Amino acid sequence: MSNTSPKRRRAFQFNLRQLILALSVASVIFTLLNALYASYRVQRDALLENTLHANQAYAAKLAEVADVFLDSARQTIASRARQLPGQWSDGAALEREVGWLLQESRNFDRIVIADEKGRLRATAPESSAVQVNDVLHSEGVVQALKERTPLISPPYMSSFGRLTILISEPVLAADGRYLG
Repeated sequence: MSNTSPKRRRAFQFNLRQLILALSVASVIFTLLNALYASYRVQRDALLENTLHANQAYAAKLAEVADVFLDSARQTIASRARQLPGQWSDGAALEREVGWLLQESRNFDRIVIADEKGRLRATAPESSAVQVNDVLHSEGVVQALKERTPLISPPYMSSFGRLTILISEPVLAADGRYLG
């Protein structure tokens, strides 16, 4: 015989009705938890998709604005570069030109005019770090001198430690010779 009393055995025994009820309750709870989890995943995925779509639209608009700005800046520089060959030998006239361009456009942090060897002819604003007749060695200047075509450089770290984009327009003499 068993050591357990009849009272104890009865406490741990379930009848068929109780088992079916417990199974039904567990099934309902599991179904409810599964539905809640599925709803959470669908809502989360919809929110992520909407956010990504909104961010993509914003990025496209921002890229369009940046393209328009860079193209406008390049056109401004190009129009001024066409006037420089007649002033190329006059350092004071070049200094006035970069000063005027910096003051009028307000799109640039720094404007420089360099010759075909990268030697600085004029700069605005004036800086103790870069002087007239210094040779410029930044990535953008080297690329512009090498290509000798209108250029908007990829971003690079300038000698001042700032992320920089160089917008360059070649200055050509009346005979087509590259001046800088």
